[in-house]
Amino acid sequence: MAKSDRQKSLKKKTALFGILSYGILIALTLVYIISAIVLAKQTPSAESIQIFTDEVKKAVIATSATAVIGIIVSFFLKEGMRTFI
Repeated sequence: MAKSDRQKSLKKKTALFGILSYGILIALTLVYIISAIVLAKQTPSAESIQIFTDEVKKAVIATSATAVIGIIVSFFLKEGMRTFI
């Protein structure tokens, strides 16, 4: 059974937005991991015996919140694009 041009177009667009949304998710995860490492290394007391100081905890919480917000936004963008298509 031959597929119509519209079905082919929708399949391509769905694949494109799927790849794009997962790419954004991976990029945000990498940014989160890298920024957490950088902030942990910039903290003066990060080398001490206590592993997680208050400053490092605040930095990790802040970057985690940013990553979660980005993931939620990318999810809504993906769902919105599916609805739009």
